[in-house]
Amino acid sequence: LLFEGVKSAAAATVGFKKKDRKAHYTTDSTVVSLTEKRHKLLQQLNNKELRDRTELRRSINRLKNDITRRLKTLKTEHAERLADSINSTDDSRKMFEAVRLLSDSKKTIPVAVFNGENQLVDNDIDKAEIVKNYFQEHYTGSEPPLPAFDGDPRPLDTPITANEVQLAAKRLKNGKAVGPDDIPNELLKHAPQEFFEKYAVLVNQTFERHEHVASFSEGYLTPLQKPGKPKGPLKSLRPFMSPKRHQEDIVHDNPTAHSNPVS
Repeated sequence: LLFEGVKSAAAATVGFKKKDRKAHYTTDSTVVSLTEKRHKLLQQLNNKELRDRTELRRSINRLKNDITRRLKTLKTEHAERLADSINSTDDSRKMFEAVRLLSDSKKTIPVAVFNGENQLVDNDIDKAEIVKNYFQEHYTGSEPPLPAFDGDPRPLDTPITANEVQLAAKRLKNGKAVGPDDIPNELLKHAPQEFFEKYAVLVNQTFERHEHVASFSEGYLTPLQKPGKPKGPLKSLRPFMSPKRHQEDIVHDNPTAHSNPVS
């Protein structure tokens, strides 16, 4: 009686622990149906009166292979949807959530990269250089890059102010990875007024002198393995770019900046 009282009190206080689901758990109707069929055959396999179990084992193994293939297909389709969501949105939060889900695994598998001789590269520095050159060539071609500015250097009719820089900084989100400039968003958001004033001067000078600041347009490139594609070829990688949007927001908020075109 005492045990029942303790059990009832514990159930009312903390409840019952839910059964752990296996890593491949799914509600897909095809997988559920195949699993039920296999379970019934396994029960028949335990029948000691059954002498010839060869065909039964074959059927069980076929069902197991069908389940494995179906789970792989579901996983590939899920990864494709996440990858498509990365490419189809400008929302940085949604992008990073999709990347996190796409790369979510207990064991991190490095990206496989082949060099020009179809040999697997085992050095991360060489991998990064090969991937960077491939996508740079892929998106820009062999033509020389467009000039950063169009027209003659001249100041903006309405120069960008420190308040515009501060307003753009306030819209940045916390907890985001830094870009090549190694400046976290939190530092920009909570910087002193003197910082915003000097930053505004720097941005205005890019228009006045046509001096392109590389960190304004650079970002980190993260290669993602395309689901279902062979590992190694560069065409099997999907690029994910995470640029700094602070400078874009500043220019976007200043209408006269558009009269000084920037490529």
